[in-house]
Amino acid sequence: MTGRNYPKLGERLYSQQLENGLQICVLPRTGWNQSQAFLAVRCGGADRRFRYAGEFVETPVGTAHYLEHRQFETEEGDALIRLSEQGAWANAFTSADMTAYYFASTSQFEKNLRTLLRFVSVPWFPAEGVERERGIILQELSMESDDPAAMAYYDMLNALFSDHPIRERILGTEESLAQITAETLYRWHRILYTPANMILCAVGDVDPDRIAALAEAELPAAPTQLPVRDYGKPEGAYPVRRRVLRRMETGVPVFCAGAKYALPSLGAARRKKQLTGELALSLLLGRTSPLFARLYGEGALRAEPDMDADVAAGAGFVVLEGESREPEHVLDGFLRDAAALTRDGVDPTALARRKKVLTGQFFRDLNEFDNVCYNMARAYFGGYSYLDTPDVLAEIGAEDVAAFAAECLTPETIALAAVMPQNA
Repeated sequence: MTGRNYPKLGERLYSQQLENGLQICVLPRTGWNQSQAFLAVRCGGADRRFRYAGEFVETPVGTAHYLEHRQFETEEGDALIRLSEQGAWANAFTSADMTAYYFASTSQFEKNLRTLLRFVSVPWFPAEGVERERGIILQELSMESDDPAAMAYYDMLNALFSDHPIRERILGTEESLAQITAETLYRWHRILYTPANMILCAVGDVDPDRIAALAEAELPAAPTQLPVRDYGKPEGAYPVRRRVLRRMETGVPVFCAGAKYALPSLGAARRKKQLTGELALSLLLGRTSPLFARLYGEGALRAEPDMDADVAAGAGFVVLEGESREPEHVLDGFLRDAAALTRDGVDPTALARRKKVLTGQFFRDLNEFDNVCYNMARAYFGGYSYLDTPDVLAEIGAEDVAAFAAECLTPETIALAAVMPQNA
C-alpha cells in the first residue's frame, strides 16, 4: 500500500485501490487497544434514480435504509450476533448519500473484518424476512414522525429544494415501503453494492497490507459498471418556500433554517467551501458570538444552536437548528449580523480564534476512531483528504467568509421551518 505522511499530525495514512475498484484507507495506531473497520457504500436515501446498463432505474423512497436493515441477515444467521460473539461492537447507518457498516473490537480484528466483508457483499433476502422488516421500519417511521426536530428538518429541506430527492425522508413513507420487495433489494444491491462504489477504512493497531489482502480475498475480483446518479433538474439559488409552520404535541418549540450554496466540483475547493460556511455560522451564532449572548440572555435561545455547512448527494446547504419560542426573532438577528459581516467584513482576530477552535476540534476528533473512519469515507467520496483539514482551514481568509455570507445568508435565500406546540 502507498503511504503518505502528515508531519503536522504525526500520522501516516496508507491507501490503495484494488483492481476491483475498492478504495482502502488505513491509519495505523500502534499500541492502541481498540481497532475499527468501516465499510461505506456510496449510496443513501437520496440516491434513488440512476442510469445503469443503458436503462433508467428508479427505486422507492427508503430502499437504501431498508436494505441496510436486511443486510445483516445471512444464510448462516445474524451477522450482528456473530460479530458480538467474536468480541466486536457493530452497527450501521444510512444517510442521504452513504450507507456504512462498521465494527470496533479489541481482539480478533481480522476475523471480524472477514465477517464484515462477507455479509455486506453477499445479498440474502428471503421474502419472509423482508416482509417482517417492513413492520419494524414502519414503527421507526412513526417514531420519527413524532420527533419535532426531525419534522422541522424535513420541512426545511422541502421548503429549500424543489426537486432534489434529498427532500424525501431517508426512512421512506408508508406508501413507498409497501412497494419494496426482495427483488427491489436484490436489484439495489447488484447495482450499488459493488467494490468500485465502496471504501474500506480502518484505524488502530492493524496491518495495512493484511487488510488489503483480506479485502482482495473476500470481495468480487472484477470491477463492475457504476450507475450514473440522477438528482433531478438543477436547483435555483432561492427556496421554494421561505416559511413553514407545523404544530405538534411538544413542550419545546424547535426551528430549522437552511440555505443552499453553490457546490464546487469534487476536491479541495469543495472542502474549503464547506469549512468556510462552518466558520461563517460559528462567527455569527456560535457560543462566543455577541448575537448568541444577547439571544440567550433574552431567553430567545435555550442553548447554542446546531449549525453545519452540509454536503450531501451533490447538494450544498447550511443548516441552523435549535429550540426557541421566537424563531423569527432569532433569524432576524442572524440575518442582520450576516448583512453586517458582508458589509463591514470579518474581524481578523475573531476569525483567527474560530479557526483555532475548529482546528483544535479536528485534532480532538482524531482520537475518535469512528469519527475518523466516517470522515475519511466522506472525504474520499468528495474527492479530498480528511487529514488535509488543518491546511484547508489555514487557507480560508476573511474575504472568503464574507463572500459566503453574501451568497447564501440573506433573507432571500433562507428557508425557516418551525414546530410549535398545538395550543401556542
